[in-house]
Amino acid sequence: MKLANRLLVTASAVVLALVVSATAKAAPSRYGSYESALSQLRMARAYIEHPDSGELHDQEKSAIAEMDAAIHELETVVNDGKSLADHPSLDSHLR
Repeated sequence: MKLANRLLVTASAVVLALVVSATAKAAPSRYGSYESALSQLRMARAYIEHPDSGELHDQEKSAIAEMDAAIHELETVVNDGKSLADHPSLDSHLR
């Protein structure tokens, strides 16, 4: 009888732990807003870097340089190990 009770308590504890871990939300990233800004800057840079005309003009080159500076500044706070080319695929209809 004692063995059955121990097994029941152990099984209940395991089930409870599984339920709690399955429903628990992931802890927010310490630098979530910075990572989001970094991702959005990389995406915007990719769209400017690949214009429809195929040629970069002075305003686009200036914008890319400013974005590179902003990305570098954010990377000093959050080093996520990603390169400038690490962005979602570009949507040609979004341009």
